[in-house]
Amino acid sequence: MGSESECERPMARTPSSDAEPRVGTRSLRKPGLSKTKFEAVFKGGKRVSTSNFRLTADKGEGRVGVATSKKIGCHARRNWVKRRIRESIYSFESSLRTDLDYIVIATPNVLTMDFVAIREELKDATRRMNERWDADLESG
Repeated sequence: MGSESECERPMARTPSSDAEPRVGTRSLRKPGLSKTKFEAVFKGGKRVSTSNFRLTADKGEGRVGVATSKKIGCHARRNWVKRRIRESIYSFESSLRTDLDYIVIATPNVLTMDFVAIREELKDATRRMNERWDADLESG
């Protein structure tokens, strides 16, 4: 195990296009999941996986929780990844269902992904999750 002094912050990336997160989009954000609700969603929710993320959802209030493992790196890297995931989710939050709470779990591959790739993969996973919930509601 490496010490904290070996941890370097991820390099800042310069904005390359309009796809980067914009300032001032935080007005519609809800507070995150409490530990109890996070565990309940994680334990009892439905899951959708992609190559870089696992998305879990259960009935709730439209909140989003983000988890990263220590495989991603030190706390600075994990927090950087969480911020990028949150910003990408907030860029398409109108497509999130307000009756579901979501948890996003990132794999270490996320460190090498750019913002647009993160957003598109999460957007696709969210669409698949919503379709799965719609199908279950129709059948049951």
